[in-house]
This record gives sequence, structure tokens and C-alpha cells, in this order.
Amino acid sequence: MTKESIRIRGRKTAIKQPKTNIFIGCEGFETEPNYFNEIKNLINKDLVEVKIVGFGQGIHGALIKCKRVIENNPSYRFITWDHIWIVCDKDKTSDETFNDYILQPPTIAGLTVEMAWSNPSFEL
Repeated sequence: MTKESIRIRGRKTAIKQPKTNIFIGCEGFETEPNYFNEIKNLINKDLVEVKIVGFGQGIHGALIKCKRVIENNPSYRFITWDHIWIVCDKDKTSDETFNDYILQPPTIAGLTVEMAWSNPSFEL
């Protein structure tokens, strides 16, 4: 956590800033989580806490599992999330379904789920 100083009764006192909590749910079980875990290793853990879960499901199944994990799993349900992301493979999702989720994103734990997608055949 970052520290800022304020003066209380003439003395400097350090105050901690809360971490930003980000949940990233991935359609894929391995590939996307591996990418995000590498990025996570570069982030200042005092400022940001990132949880990454691969669901191995299509976009709809990933959203359902993401909601269950965040709302029911004791490791996650007591965290105040600042951002919830779902990452999907564009080439595995129909244009209609994809557009529906972009135009009307679902909510989980009171937050609008932010959508991210990989380009077709990104790994190649």
C-alpha cells in the first residue's frame, strides 16, 4: 500500500491507501491466465491486487462461473472489487453474442463486468 503523510497535532502520521482489487476471469483455462500471471508479476503488489481465474468455458459459462466464484467462494466474496473483467476469445464467440455482451455488459457484485477479448489466432 502506498503511504501518504498527514499532520495530526503537529506530527506527521503515515496513512495507507487501499489497494485496487481486480478480478480477471478468463474463458480459457491455461493460455489467458498464463499471460495475465506474467503481467501480474510486473505490477506493484503494494498498489494492486489481481486475482486471475481460468474457467475453461465459453463466454456465457465463464460469466456464470465468475459470478459463482465472486459471490460464493470465501476467498473472494469478502473482497471489495474495484474491477471485474472477463476475457474471451473472439474467434470462439459469435458476433451476435459478442455484441450483446459489449452493448449490455452483465453485472456481478454490483459492478459492471468489463469485457476484453483476444484477436483470432493471437497465439500464432
